[in-house]
Amino acid sequence: MITQKVFKVAGVMKSSFGWQRFTKYVLAPNEKVALERIYSIIGSKHRLKRFQIKIQEIKPVENTEEIQDPIIRSFVEQKV
Repeated sequence: MITQKVFKVAGVMKSSFGWQRFTKYVLAPNEKVALERIYSIIGSKHRLKRFQIKIQEIKPVENTEEIQDPIIRSFVEQKV
């Protein structure tokens, strides 16, 4: 069974007003998969290409209270 970790991904994305900051929490087995999921989520939601999204930080979340997304938080709390 593959263990899923929560990753906090922060960066900037191109918008009609310039570059906009974002922070997302995703479940993934490793950083590479987390990065691909971020590209997929932001690209489909905002109709952006990969070169319009710049990732500044990817780090695993150790403390579940740090997670701001209620769906990810409830999933993690159910697993524990």
